[in-house]
Amino acid sequence: MKEVLDLESRRRIFELLTEYPGLHLRELERRLGMDVRGLQYHLEYLEARGALTTLREGGYLRYYPREWDETQFREQYGPAEKRMLALLRQRRPLQLMLILLEQGDVAGPMLRGEMGVGAATLNYHLRKLLRLRLVDVRTAGRVKHYQLRNPESVLQLLIRFRPPADLVEDFLDLWERVGL
Repeated sequence: MKEVLDLESRRRIFELLTEYPGLHLRELERRLGMDVRGLQYHLEYLEARGALTTLREGGYLRYYPREWDETQFREQYGPAEKRMLALLRQRRPLQLMLILLEQGDVAGPMLRGEMGVGAATLNYHLRKLLRLRLVDVRTAGRVKHYQLRNPESVLQLLIRFRPPADLVEDFLDLWERVGL
């Protein structure tokens, strides 16, 4: 492992991804202040040597560090964890999951009001969560209600891998109400 992370730039990339797994190229570029071409080169180098894995999600290639176990790098995230982490690195899905964590079962119109978005935007993000089977939906009359399928696993990932501060600054009160 030592030689894979010999260069300071590779170490910085790996350390940032260890703290915030699931970031994509442009987010890494912004946080590290590195040239995108050099960053791509180092990401490809780290992936080719088994230090990183990737997951394509919503048009983005997201990066996840692998864990060193004395002899080799080993996968530390399953596919479901990677998908959930990818969503927790996005402002609106994160906000949506925090509201559902805090309130449990929430009606669609109330969700829209809490998030301050239009119906189309809310539906777009809810479809992503429904497709990944992170959210359940039930209908009461003409109103759809949503709740997290496994709030404990979302909570554990949020505790283990806090989102970057700038991602939650718009809804910091909600973040604090959830108690993370």
